[in-house]
Amino acid sequence: MIVFLIIGAALFGITLIYKPGYIAVLLFTMIIADINIEMSALPLNVRAIISLALFARIIADSVIKNTPSFFSNRLSLLIFLYLVYTLLISVPYNLFTIELLKISLISLLSAFCGYYFYWKEGDYNLLKQSIILSGLICFADLVYTYKVYGGFPVRRIYSAYIGTLVESNWNFFGYICGIAFVFILNDFVYGKLKYKITILIMPVMLLGVLMSTSRSALLGVLVITIGLGWSTMRSREHISKFLNLILIGLFSFFIILSLFNGLKNNFNLSSSFSDKIMSRIIDEPVAVINKNLGYEYNASALGAMNWREEASGNAFHAFLNLTPLEQICGIGIGGFLYRNLGYGLNPHNGYLLILFETGLIGFLLYSILIVSLAVQTKQAANHSSILSSIFFVLVYCIGQNGEMTSTLIFLFIGTLMAQNKFDYYKTEILKIK
Repeated sequence: MIVFLIIGAALFGITLIYKPGYIAVLLFTMIIADINIEMSALPLNVRAIISLALFARIIADSVIKNTPSFFSNRLSLLIFLYLVYTLLISVPYNLFTIELLKISLISLLSAFCGYYFYWKEGDYNLLKQSIILSGLICFADLVYTYKVYGGFPVRRIYSAYIGTLVESNWNFFGYICGIAFVFILNDFVYGKLKYKITILIMPVMLLGVLMSTSRSALLGVLVITIGLGWSTMRSREHISKFLNLILIGLFSFFIILSLFNGLKNNFNLSSSFSDKIMSRIIDEPVAVINKNLGYEYNASALGAMNWREEASGNAFHAFLNLTPLEQICGIGIGGFLYRNLGYGLNPHNGYLLILFETGLIGFLLYSILIVSLAVQTKQAANHSSILSSIFFVLVYCIGQNGEMTSTLIFLFIGTLMAQNKFDYYKTEILKIK
């Protein structure tokens, strides 16, 4: 075992020196697919070690001296202020931990690495590879769980090789598959797919969303798809391609949905689990819509969507009951659960969670960061797939929790910052020439 570790470390070191892009794909994939390994003999986990090693390699690279500094971008200052603020506001409530500090540092390093590798490569191809790999990994985990265990929670394949069973909430896997679907869709609509065969991954990612039974991910896919359609309606160059894709997507959606009826036989699923899948995807959304529209509905079908709505409502009232100082400054990262304001559960609304933990100040900092990034991207007119993915996360978090401030988001933000600035510099150089 020790021999394999030594060989692995040697290969990692050689690759880091001569092909750092491969290490970047490895790190980005681990971040997006949420793959990590704890090392009992080391104070840091594998993902943190790779992050620090890659950061050191970047600092040693002469290329960085010829590119605009990450910290020269005003959005970098907003990232730094937000992350520092989340740490500071956690101190008075005894919620500051070394683990929280590690997460903040890794988030900052992720944004930095995303920024650097865009400048180094001149595109977001490394990030795209990582997103697609992550989507396929999460899809494989879903298939593995369905086939071997026949029910949720999802078991990670990689855990079988580290000797520790890793179980995860099924919504996450639809979330990652949804990001991959949206990313490829945006690239296709705006003619940025280098390899057209990549389109074939889209039905797989859509199937992954459905297999996860995540209504939040499905909503995100539908909203971004409609948004892309709306934005291209006035462009003859893109609209025909988009409309063709919509037809294919709708056809695939109904075909894939019908396949759920055969899951019981193909994956040896229990009858109760297969019924639960159909209920989460169809019965619950229909019942909630009918309830809110004032029509007759099946009360027994409301399920999780109903209590999520109730949890968000209760959380909002709990926020109003905080002191004015707490509403403005927040109650620290993890404060919502620490105070048991949701009776053991998070508010299941990412916007409310930011409000609780960082207050109006933190919410304002985060909002300025995202809005500024969107405005910057619009001015650059690059139709970035990264921005579409960020919007997907914003829609997804209407019914979820901390994904809006995850390390993944900061990786996206750092890469998009570089794309906007890179395109601006390229445009200005062409004007001069």
